[in-house]
Amino acid sequence: MIRPALAALCLCLGTAAFAHAAQPELDIKLEPYRKSIAVHATVAGQPGFFGFDSAGGISLVSPQLAQKAGLQPWGMLSGYSMTRNRFDIPQLEGLPVTLGGRSWTPRGLGVMDVAPLYAKDNTLPIDGNLALDLFEGKVVTLDVPHMHLYVESPDSLRERVAGAIEVPMRVAREWQGRTLSVSLGVKSPKGLVWFELDSGNGGVVLVSKPFASLFNLDPAKEGPQKVRLELAPGYTLESEMGMTPDMIIDGNVGMILLRQAVVTLDLANSRAWIKPVPPAQP
Repeated sequence: MIRPALAALCLCLGTAAFAHAAQPELDIKLEPYRKSIAVHATVAGQPGFFGFDSAGGISLVSPQLAQKAGLQPWGMLSGYSMTRNRFDIPQLEGLPVTLGGRSWTPRGLGVMDVAPLYAKDNTLPIDGNLALDLFEGKVVTLDVPHMHLYVESPDSLRERVAGAIEVPMRVAREWQGRTLSVSLGVKSPKGLVWFELDSGNGGVVLVSKPFASLFNLDPAKEGPQKVRLELAPGYTLESEMGMTPDMIIDGNVGMILLRQAVVTLDLANSRAWIKPVPPAQP
């Protein structure tokens, strides 16, 4: 017979054993691709390897993958990159994207060869780019230091943001509501300046010329400069790779931030949190 005290001890030990961290809805493994990140996914039954571009706005498949899947793109989507380059691409609608063992159906897909966007001489196979539009209405966490993308559950979200720093965030929608991207508000002497969060940006901090002086940057200077961004009280991002190109957005920050912090994005309620990751010990 188990005595009451021993039974209570066993119960406590059993409870502790099962008191593990709350589980997210989905855990998607990220992989490196050039200076950015990528995932394996299936579009309309056709498997492929896709860049994950948090600033892409709309998920894209290559013409080659669309042809293999027997798809017939139609219509036209027209827009501009942040550096004023115009894109006119056909679209697809109602197609499932299977990622992390779950099927997602975005509002639309664009059809475009994205390989030259990574490098003019890109010889590494890539079947398109996936973007935040897949996760409309969800909370996602980009944990690039540990190479995971999480779709959070209510319980895992509470644990994820405990001790994190909340930062201003805006959701941007273009192409008549088809796209979804986010920008983070950065404090300046004049007010908030909005920096697009761009996992496709492998290693620079971009500040549009009209905003450059607010961050002690010379808009006329070619080449990198030291830049300092106060994302929130208690968290400042510093980099030697600040650039001041001619852009149609305020600014853009990508892997320089994502390599040193876990970033959680509530796409339904326009909230964001940053949790710095301690530097690896030598």
